[in-house]
Formats: sequence, C-alpha cells, structure tokens
Amino acid sequence: MPPDRHPVHFPRKLAFQEHVWGPLGKAVRASNQPGETTMSIDGEDTQQGDGSGFIRIGGASIVAAIAIHFILNAALKQFPPDGAMGTELQEYLAREGGTWAIVHGFRYVAFTGIILFASALFLRVLSSRQRAAVGWGIVGLLGTALWVTNGVVTNGLEILTFLGSDTVTDDLFWLLFESTRVLFTAEIATWGITILGFSVASWCSGALPRWLSVVGWTAAALDLLTGVLVVSVISGGSAAIFADLGSLASILWMLAAGIHLLLRGSRR
Repeated sequence: MPPDRHPVHFPRKLAFQEHVWGPLGKAVRASNQPGETTMSIDGEDTQQGDGSGFIRIGGASIVAAIAIHFILNAALKQFPPDGAMGTELQEYLAREGGTWAIVHGFRYVAFTGIILFASALFLRVLSSRQRAAVGWGIVGLLGTALWVTNGVVTNGLEILTFLGSDTVTDDLFWLLFESTRVLFTAEIATWGITILGFSVASWCSGALPRWLSVVGWTAAALDLLTGVLVVSVISGGSAAIFADLGSLASILWMLAAGIHLLLRGSRR
C-alpha cells in the first residue's frame, strides 16, 4: 500500500507578500483621496494625484506660446520684399539674419508650449474615462504631433536659407520661401485636426465648456477647408479668406482653452 498522501495546502500569499505588500497596499488605499488616480499593486487603477498642477502648466504654456508667436511675427520678423533679387535680396538677408536667428530659436520654446498644452488637455479628457472622448483626444494628440513636426521642418528650411545666404541663389531662395508658405498652409490644416479632436473629446467628457467645443468645430472646419483649397490659398485666390478666418478662430480657441485649463486645473 502506498503511504497516505495528504494534500498540501499552499497559502494564498507568500509570507513576503503578506508582510510587505499587504500593509503597503492598505496604506496606499487609506491615503487615496477621491478624484485622484494611480496604479495599484495588483495592476488595477486606484486614486492618487489629480494632475491639477500639470494641467495648469499646460494652460499657461499655450498662452505663452501664443504670446511668443505674436511677438515674433508682429514685432520682429520682416518678410523679404516681393520679387527681391540680387543685391536687394542679399542686403535683406544680411540685415535680417540676426532677427531671424532669434525667431528660429524661440519657435522651439513655442513648440514645447504646444506639446505641454496638448498633453494637459488630454489628461483632463482622460480623467472622464469615456472611450469615445479618449479616442477623439488621441486624434487631437496626433494632430499636435503633425503640427509640431510641420513647424520644425519649416523652421529648419528657414534656418538653412539664412545659413547659406552667401551662396544661395535668388531662384533657390524663392523656392525655399514658397516651400515654407506651402508648409504653413499645411500647418493650418493640422490645427484643424488638433482642434477637432480635442473639441469633440471635450464635448463628450466635459473637459472644456461646450460653447468652446462649438467654437472649436467652427475653427476646425475653416482650417481643414484651407487645406482642401491649398492651391487657391497659396496663389492668393478667394479661398485665402478661409485661411485668415481659420487662423484667427484657432488662435482664439487655443487662448480660451489655455486660460480655462490655467484657471480650472482638474476641477470640472
């Protein structure tokens, strides 16, 4: 007869888990406050920090980025005279080289502000835990990625033009200059993708006031229409009005959204 075999009962938790993770998990759960999120030891979501500070930083960042945009474009940057060639063009490049160096450098600060704003707004959308809102928020993030990438490429082309000002030919200069115009028109279309995504996400989640979502839809429609009519816009046709109105509506939407995030943080 084989010896009696008694079943071996394993404890649900090892001693290490019981003495270390057990009390720690209780302490984490006890310290949680309503409205805050983190990841529990078992991999489930619990509550810990609501991210108000980061959201406010994101709101302040887009306000600063818009201020930088206006200062650079309205006060510092001077475009070349239409049809400038030869000596006139070289004089312009020599005269404005220092100013454009400042413009090109501070644009990267503005790009950082845009990324912080988009991240903060997505965090506010994410707190609603609504799948549709999160999906549209991802659309907004992807639009932001396209926007910043476009801006970096445009900035790089302009830097290349001024760095090679001694050797660049007139035809090459105007080719690069017109390329930046095309890229800027495409950038307006990426604004539309960004604003559309975040406006719909905010409508679903309450991340922004609903009236601001309506403004965002209007701005996005104008921006995307600018992209569709890009040839007419660049050639100075009648569709250029859509680019002007879309740019204005987009900047107002970003400014209002940034101020809302700055003032409200994570509060609804």
